Amino acid sequence: MRRLIALACSMAILGVGCAHSGPPPSSSGPSGIPLLRVETPANGSETTLASVDIVGRTDVGRIIVDGSSHDVTDGRFMVPVSLVVGTNMIALIAGNGLSTTTQSLRIERFNTQ
Repeated sequence: MRRLIALACSMAILGVGCAHSGPPPSSSGPSGIPLLRVETPANGSETTLASVDIVGRTDVGRIIVDGSSHDVTDGRFMVPVSLVVGTNMIALIAGNGLSTTTQSLRIERFNTQ
């Protein structure tokens, strides 16, 4: 529930408009939809690590990951995310004030004991 509230607040900060969900577009192009491409980790990844770095590309200056804003440098971002044992759903948002692109990652963390 807390993540849903943070996601809604983040979308309001970035600006509401036409939202894009599902696979990210290949570029923002004339449609004005922000690019959001996660390079690693892959959706559905499995790990025993306590955290992962979310690495990707976007054409906006900031990205929201699980409700926290992070800078983008030269179109690239790297955001460390802590994982709990079990299923972790990570929400990413890129917005340009006119529209937003969202993407979710599911990462499964297994206990090593």
